[in-house]
Amino acid sequence: NVLYPLQPSQIRVLFYEGAGSFGNGCVAFDTAESAAIMSKAVGAPVRLQFMRWDEHGWTHYGPATLYDMQAGVDASGNMVAYEATGFSQGGTVTFGLALLQPAAFSEAFPLSGALSQQLLRQRPETSHLPEVHAFHGTRDPKVEYRDAQRTVKGLQHLGYTADLKSYPGRGHDFEVMLPDLMRAL
Repeated sequence: NVLYPLQPSQIRVLFYEGAGSFGNGCVAFDTAESAAIMSKAVGAPVRLQFMRWDEHGWTHYGPATLYDMQAGVDASGNMVAYEATGFSQGGTVTFGLALLQPAAFSEAFPLSGALSQQLLRQRPETSHLPEVHAFHGTRDPKVEYRDAQRTVKGLQHLGYTADLKSYPGRGHDFEVMLPDLMRAL
């Protein structure tokens, strides 16, 4: 990794708010690491700046996320119950919520997502585990299919009822998954 040989005193990061981001655009990638690689290549500090046209020219747009949330509090103001119902194409977020907030869900339907091995080592602190029904294309260029398989197996190992609906030869295609998702709901 190009950053490891650098000492913290050698790194200066200035962040300025720039163009907005809808979905997980080009600014979600490792901009600081890219600047460090460029700086090392030219032997001098560099300025890496995304402009609005960069964002719109290079980003990949995704649909919005919708969540309906409700919570109840007792007379002291302590939260005593909550419920979250949501839809997001963000399969990683959906997997993560099922793992980290299992009591909030009875079922989860991640589309094209995966979790890290580190997260999959965390044991839920409740016996209530939602069923997880994942959907993923086998040729997804954004989230590796094998990572989705590993995530589902990891959840099963933790005690979840989890399955993976595969779409052979398909990529990060929400449209092909929609009929199966609607039947599952």
